[in-house]
Amino acid sequence: MRIMRTLRITAIMLMGVLLIFPACTKPSTETSIPKQGPYEVRVSGTDFKPGIIRVPAGTTVTWVGYDGGQHSVTSDTGLFAGSLPPFGSFNYTFTERGTYEYFCQNQQHNGMAGAVVVE
Repeated sequence: MRIMRTLRITAIMLMGVLLIFPACTKPSTETSIPKQGPYEVRVSGTDFKPGIIRVPAGTTVTWVGYDGGQHSVTSDTGLFAGSLPPFGSFNYTFTERGTYEYFCQNQQHNGMAGAVVVE
């Protein structure tokens, strides 16, 4: 009886190792190629997350409202401005390299600001 129990436990452990082993191997190069985007900034409360996002030129960034509040995405230079209705979104495509700072008009007094760095 004791030997049978030991064999069963050993077999279960071996099956567990065999099931975990494939997850530890390196995926093929075909599946490990990183894909670009989507580039999303979450808007919630008094935060843009991430506060600073880095993107390549030609990228469309989407700001998405997650809290049901009324927000805006307004660049410091007036290059872009968009209203973000509750649970809505706003998109802007960055074609030129540079740093673009922006803020929420409704939460500016709380320091709600962010930046897009286009490389």
